Amino acid sequence: MGTSRYAPFKATATVADAIEFTVKDRTCAKSTAKTNEAGYKAWLQYHPKTKITQVTQGLINEWRDDLFRDRDLMPRTYNLYKGTIQMALNHCIQTGKLLRLDKDVPWSSGGQYNFETMTTFKVERPTLEKEEVVHMAEASRSLNFSDLADAILFSAFTGCGWGEFSQIKACDVHMEAAVPYVSIGTDRPDFQLKRWCRARRVRLHPEADSGKFLIPIISRRLEEARHDPDICLFGDSWSHVRRFQEQFKLVRSHLWPTKDRLTAYCLRHSFCTWLIKAGLDITTVSRMMGHANIKQTMTYVHHDNDMLDAASALV
Repeated sequence: MGTSRYAPFKATATVADAIEFTVKDRTCAKSTAKTNEAGYKAWLQYHPKTKITQVTQGLINEWRDDLFRDRDLMPRTYNLYKGTIQMALNHCIQTGKLLRLDKDVPWSSGGQYNFETMTTFKVERPTLEKEEVVHMAEASRSLNFSDLADAILFSAFTGCGWGEFSQIKACDVHMEAAVPYVSIGTDRPDFQLKRWCRARRVRLHPEADSGKFLIPIISRRLEEARHDPDICLFGDSWSHVRRFQEQFKLVRSHLWPTKDRLTAYCLRHSFCTWLIKAGLDITTVSRMMGHANIKQTMTYVHHDNDMLDAASALV
């Protein structure tokens, strides 16, 4: 089953111990663990002291339900998270750190952990027009969700997701430039980008809608932060993703009760679609979105009837 390269874990060993051992032991595990770093952190949030002997399919299901309730995850993301735990436990079996235990865990024919994988499916994400985005921001302010209103406008007119704009500090903003811009990971190494995103500068042209809506918001927040370079520009309240999601759902239900598939991430999809409708080539759009490759950008573009009608008129 396993080799005797290492002394077996003690009965008190936790899943965190298994993941840390795997990262230190395998040559390729460091990059793999980095890919699934969010899964490791999510596990520690819900089951920080769980022993390896306590891990069952039922516990994995409980963790999955917590993630979907608190973080509104898609099945594909959960599968990546789950892979962190499964990879670490299986590596420990292969190296003799862990012996197979007879318990409520699905095993593969090779005697390794094989937790259930969720079926993934592509959900067509709805997009919003610019007027709808502004309307949603106004509705947020009327419900006293001023931070959410700023977030909606910033995400829609820059294409930044919550994980990016919640990290922005005063030092990332360059209002003195000829065209003001916000640095997304280009100025400091501690800015955490997802593995499929690239560092970039988000420009706020004063004549464009992005500048008209966002320059006043950013200027106000710079004043509130007193231009302290180490203060997150959008404050502590932006660090609570669950609150952000719940407020977004309330505003969405208030405006469009039937748009139940509309999420905050759809704002990023909307930004990408606006750029394509404006006539930008896919390569430029991909750079502005911070995508690792053009194929990823193509999944963000949603062709509406106006775009199709305009295309057919050229033939």
